[in-house]
Amino acid sequence: MAKMPINEVLAVNLAYFMKEKSFTQASLGKKVGLAQRTVGNYLKPSLRNTESKSGKPPSAKLTEVEKIAEGLGIEVWELLRPLTPAEREFYRQIEESFDQLRKMAVAQPIPPPSPAPAKARTGAPRRGEAEPHEEHHDR
Repeated sequence: MAKMPINEVLAVNLAYFMKEKSFTQASLGKKVGLAQRTVGNYLKPSLRNTESKSGKPPSAKLTEVEKIAEGLGIEVWELLRPLTPAEREFYRQIEESFDQLRKMAVAQPIPPPSPAPAKARTGAPRRGEAEPHEEHHDR
């Protein structure tokens, strides 16, 4: 499987989360303070202006990607990590399970562990300790 360019990964993930959270380009742009065209450029990186002094294709601005992730209510890595549909479903299930555990922990906090009972020590005394006393019983 060929490695997907990061701009394409961002486009696929952005489209997925926008659909999942019912955002349009305009509504997401308004929420995060970006122009609709900027959001559209992230969705269609091939249409972006590729003219640059270095000849390299334009890349995403991390500050904008961070704003977009916050607006979508997700972590930045979720926009930048290539995932197959099966992997995406697996991560969704993990998040769902984690949320359930968090709710259970809030509802019924787990008490801290109680201190372990002191164990009887055997062997020679440590420096500064007195010898253990043996009791002798005469019969």
